[in-house]
Amino acid sequence: MRVDELLKDYKDTSLSMVEKIKGEEDISSLLKKRDSIINEINSMDIDKQIICDEIKALNIIEIEDELEKLIKNNMRDVKKEIKKIKQSREAYKRYADFNGNALIFSTKR
Repeated sequence: MRVDELLKDYKDTSLSMVEKIKGEEDISSLLKKRDSIINEINSMDIDKQIICDEIKALNIIEIEDELEKLIKNNMRDVKKEIKKIKQSREAYKRYADFNGNALIFSTKR
């Protein structure tokens, strides 16, 4: 394949990833596809300036920025959920350890 075809495929894959992230779907297969495209481009003996010009012409940078923003938002949301679950688990554990006796009044420690 030629570089411009590979970059168009990369752009299409990135756009598909954006749509799947918005729909909260799995993107692991698309990540593998993008990785293989990147490896194929890297294996070609082409001037980096040509690749950069193609990337700018296809507006890939804007798509990458949007993708990065969506992934970071999803990561932040997942971290919030994990923290919430951790807090509720800790509260349950404290109440379960209570067993009807207040720990502060207990002489056995």
